[in-house]
Amino acid sequence: MITQIKVYSRNVYGVSKNYPACDQAQRFAKLIGVKTLSREQLVQIGALGFQVEYVPDPKAQFDAIMDRAVVSHQAEIARAEWERS
Repeated sequence: MITQIKVYSRNVYGVSKNYPACDQAQRFAKLIGVKTLSREQLVQIGALGFQVEYVPDPKAQFDAIMDRAVVSHQAEIARAEWERS
C-alpha cells in the first residue's frame, strides 16, 4: 500500500492552494469531492498514516523553462543582428 501522497502548492489570487500531484492524492480529493486539499484535510490524511510530501509546482517549472528558452532565443536574435551590422 502506498503510504505517501504528493501535493504541490500554488498561489491563486493571494490564496495558497494545495493540488494533488499523484494518483493517491487525486483519489483523496475525489473522495472528499474537491479539486484542492486544505491544510486540515492534509493533516487528517496524515493522521491516517500517510506521509504528505510537497513537490515543486509543475506549472512553475514549465514557466521557468519557457522563460529560459525565450531569453536564449532573444539572445540568438540579438547576436545575429549584431553580426549583420
